Amino acid sequence: MSKKVSIVTNLCIAVVLVGLGVAVFTVNLADVFISVSAPVAGGNRTNNNVSLMFVLEDDATYVNEIASLLIENNVDATFFVGGGWASRNRPTVMKLAEHFELGNHAHNNRALAGKREAEQRAELETTHTLVKAITASVQLTEDEIEPQEGVCMQVFLPPHGAFDRATLRAAERLGYRTVMWSRDATTNVFDSATRDIMAGDFVLLRANLATFTELHRILRFYQNAGLGVTSVSENLI
Repeated sequence: MSKKVSIVTNLCIAVVLVGLGVAVFTVNLADVFISVSAPVAGGNRTNNNVSLMFVLEDDATYVNEIASLLIENNVDATFFVGGGWASRNRPTVMKLAEHFELGNHAHNNRALAGKREAEQRAELETTHTLVKAITASVQLTEDEIEPQEGVCMQVFLPPHGAFDRATLRAAERLGYRTVMWSRDATTNVFDSATRDIMAGDFVLLRANLATFTELHRILRFYQNAGLGVTSVSENLI
């Protein structure tokens, strides 16, 4: 009798396992097992470079002056573009794309963490598509426009530094590397951007008057310290 029970039990287990197998292989494995990389909050510590991360939102009132100063000093940087800001400042986006790396800062200047992944992904996609469209043509003269491929951004900075697993997953599925800052220089600009600065640091800045006022002094400090200034992507390598 116990032998029959054992046979029946084994058959039941086999059926359950087969059912589970079917269930497993009908699930999108990418949804279950996708690897999510942690944000990178710093670059190569051996190349003597730091990176300036400028956030472009409504307070980016000195972005053109800052860009001109960087160009004059032959200094690179990464400008993280908010989609709403980009839609209102298309000529500036085009100018920046000619000289600097652009990064994604989502569409609305609001924290993404806690929202559905689909909603977070839409924020990134909207900005990605918008910036690519804006930079797909470069004005040569008043009447002549040369078509270009458009900038395909590769780095993403979450608004307000707020993210969760869904944020990272949405960014990664769109081909983005999520980055954070190692130094917040949005207040006490000079001291925060220079004190104990190390190669590989990512320095967060706003494109406002306070930053513009101190930027030349910051660049001179880096030069005297033997530090170069490069884009975030270049510093990741």
